[in-house]
Amino acid sequence: MPEASSGEHDVRQAAIDLLEATGRFDAVYHYSAPEDRGQSSGDLRAAVVSAVKGDYSQPWDDVTAGRPLCRHTFNVVVMARDDDPAIRDRAADSLAAVVRNTLDGVSLAGLTFVQQTLVTGSVWLPERPPERQVRLTVSTAYEAPDFNSFNTSE
Repeated sequence: MPEASSGEHDVRQAAIDLLEATGRFDAVYHYSAPEDRGQSSGDLRAAVVSAVKGDYSQPWDDVTAGRPLCRHTFNVVVMARDDDPAIRDRAADSLAAVVRNTLDGVSLAGLTFVQQTLVTGSVWLPERPPERQVRLTVSTAYEAPDFNSFNTSE
């Protein structure tokens, strides 16, 4: 699916690359986990990165001048599997901390402002034994080069 936004996909892909580099996840997926697509998965520790929304604004009076500010929000859902509920809760909590430590205050894809790249919330999703999930919301902001720079390629 093509994205007509300036860098949103690149920002999420950079987050995926950083999370994979931690070595704490069996897999990090973009958009959905294999189970959501009717496939099986043996991942004991995994994450899914998916877009939530993008907002664009112009801080100047002349909307055609200057560089638009892009605010991009995405979710990272971490998943831990174990038959023991205490172990899976501890593992899910630990993976949520890995996401915070990895993504807070970094420039994703060389685009996002470090001061505005932050995990801004988390929600423990309903338990589905032997699985536990935590959804973290990541907020970012960056400037697009100009109003005609939105990537329309697939």
